[in-house]
Order: sequence, then C-alpha cells, then structure tokens
Amino acid sequence: MSTAHADASGTFYYESATAGSQQIVAPPLHQCMTLFHATGASNQTNATATVYYDGNCANEWGSLQPGQYSNNFGAKLYSVRFGS
Repeated sequence: MSTAHADASGTFYYESATAGSQQIVAPPLHQCMTLFHATGASNQTNATATVYYDGNCANEWGSLQPGQYSNNFGAKLYSVRFGS
C-alpha cells in the first residue's frame, strides 16, 4: 500500500510587509511553511491554518479556519502549518 502526500485544496493568501501580496496554492498538510513577514492572511483552503510568530512553527499566534481572515496579529508572522 502506498502513502500519498496529502495537500489542502484552495489558496492561502497573505499580505507581506516586504514582498506584497503572496499566496500558497494547495498547501501540503502538516508541513511547516515559511511566510515572508505576514501582516494579514485569508485562509481560502479547506484546512485549518495555524500561524506562528517564528519561522519554525513553534511560537503560535492562533488558527484561521477555512474562509477566515485576520490582520490583527499584533506582530508579523513567519510560518504556517495546515491541518488539525
């Protein structure tokens, strides 16, 4: 039996303080991904997006449910992980 690498469907949009509008399309589940100084984010995927203040998914800000948006992080975000 083979194991397939699962991805979320949809797109995670975020506004970067250094790189403007960014997006992650069909992000892999349960993998820490880098954000470029995110100041706002819109989770348009089918998975929960947990966002972090650091670059290695350790210092959690909180989660954005599918369809949820926030620009009230209190600081820039540097990583995200999809899936619960």
